[in-house]
Amino acid sequence: MDSDDSDASETSVRDCITVAVLPEDLAAACTDSCRPERCDEATVRPHEEPGVEHGTPGSFTPFEVPEREADIGALPATPIDLFLRYVPYDVVDRWAEWTNAAGATAQRGPVRQHSRSKGWRPTSAHEIYLFLGILISMGLHTESQIFRYWSGSQDQEDPIYLFTRFISRDRFQLLLRRVQIFTPANFPDTTTPIGEKEDEGKGIPWGQVHCIPTKDGQINQFTWKDNALVLFLTTVFRETAEVLRLRRRPTGDSAAKKEARRVFGAEARKNLPIPLAIDEYNHNMNGVDTSDQMRSYYQYSRPIRRGSWQALAWNFLLEVVLVNTFFLQLWGDPNWPKVKSQYQWRRTLSAQLIQQFGPSAKARKHARPKRATDTRNDSIPWA
Repeated sequence: MDSDDSDASETSVRDCITVAVLPEDLAAACTDSCRPERCDEATVRPHEEPGVEHGTPGSFTPFEVPEREADIGALPATPIDLFLRYVPYDVVDRWAEWTNAAGATAQRGPVRQHSRSKGWRPTSAHEIYLFLGILISMGLHTESQIFRYWSGSQDQEDPIYLFTRFISRDRFQLLLRRVQIFTPANFPDTTTPIGEKEDEGKGIPWGQVHCIPTKDGQINQFTWKDNALVLFLTTVFRETAEVLRLRRRPTGDSAAKKEARRVFGAEARKNLPIPLAIDEYNHNMNGVDTSDQMRSYYQYSRPIRRGSWQALAWNFLLEVVLVNTFFLQLWGDPNWPKVKSQYQWRRTLSAQLIQQFGPSAKARKHARPKRATDTRNDSIPWA
């Protein structure tokens, strides 16, 4: 694909965006007109000047979105099978391959005599599943320091956690540091484009809408002036669809606030027309807040200092899986008694992951010896 071709601007954007590019296909996918976002299985994005072509006003065709009831299909036989639908074995097996590939070059510079990194050995998919079960368990049972999960103090009678019989503290911390859910590669630095600020002009009147549809008429791009300028993309709403809503006169001395107050006059509140797309967003945006709330209850809360991707992986993506599977079995028709609380659901998944993959992970040669005063720990259900 040549960026100088006359039809490049029309076809290259569609043709060169490829998700989950295999390594052997990456070279073929990268041409003069596109480049990889990252040197792994990620999106290949266009490497072209921003498009300036757009559709004519009024050419936008709204996408029909009929209302329908939620339809939950048949669920797997066990809770852990439902979890494995979201985190399948072949994906985790590739994580193990990438982790082992990165392990050989993970340590740079001198190593201390007793560094735990000297004890690194290749991991497996079963061990990573055990690792995920431990992360879920740690979200349920918070300790001030990570070593306390493996504490054998008889004076303090620290609780015994099931996973400590299958993995040592050093091994867990090595996995926490080195698990890779993407291909190991050196990512070159990219320059960040810096735009120039336009000359300031007159303020935009409150409520003014400016719309530019895309060339194919499938996406509506518009701005709406509220107390600030709101940018919006929609495939459903026309810019002319409005609804009256009671608005409150803004306070403040900024130029934007002063401009917005003109439409209110002397009134503190006034019914004003706002775009229907904005109104629908305002009334449904709490769905994001609810999702954040559901994910925050029992998530792994220890500080993450080894890259922002870990926070995204363990504190967001893993939490999304746990919340989604919880609601699927709560609203669906599972083959087991419905679990009514997130705590119990996470407890069940954590126990099943640890019990199923702990013995086969072989992450610890010998189980931790019991204390003389030990009793069976019921914080995680036993098989």
